[in-house]
Amino acid sequence: MDFPKLTDEARARIRPEALTRLGSGSQAVTDGQAALHRAQAANDAAAALTALRDVRDGLSLAQSGAGALRALEAGQSPEQTALAWFRHEMTLPPADRSEMAGGFRGLSWLHVLLMILLGAALTGGALAAMDPRAPCGGAGRAADTRRSS
Repeated sequence: MDFPKLTDEARARIRPEALTRLGSGSQAVTDGQAALHRAQAANDAAAALTALRDVRDGLSLAQSGAGALRALEAGQSPEQTALAWFRHEMTLPPADRSEMAGGFRGLSWLHVLLMILLGAALTGGALAAMDPRAPCGGAGRAADTRRSS
C-alpha cells in the first residue's frame, strides 16, 4: 500500500478530530464507570456488562484519538500508524522485538536444533535398518535362511 504524505491541511483537519475522539472517549469511560458503580450497587449483572462494554468502547475511542495525535506529533506515515494500531489490537509484539531474531536464515535456534536432532534420529534409524546384524535387520536374514534351506 502506498499512502501519500500528509499535507499541512490534512494535519490541520486530523488534529481537531483526534482531540474530539480523545475527549469523547474519556467522557464515555467516565460515564461507563459511573454506570458500572450503579449496576454494582443494584446487583444488576446485565447493566454491569453493558457498562463494561461502554467503558471498552470509550477506551477504544480515546486510544484512537491519542494514537492519531501521537502519529501527527511523531510524523509517522499512515501505514506505520495503521500497522502499530493493528499490532496493538491483535496483542502482537512490536516489530522490533521479533522472537525470530538471531536465528539461522530466519529460523529460531530452537527450530534449527530440533531439525538437526530429527535428521540425526532418522539417519540413525535408516542405518540401523540396513545393518544385517541389527535386531530389525534380523527379519530379513531369517527370510534369507529360509530361501537357502
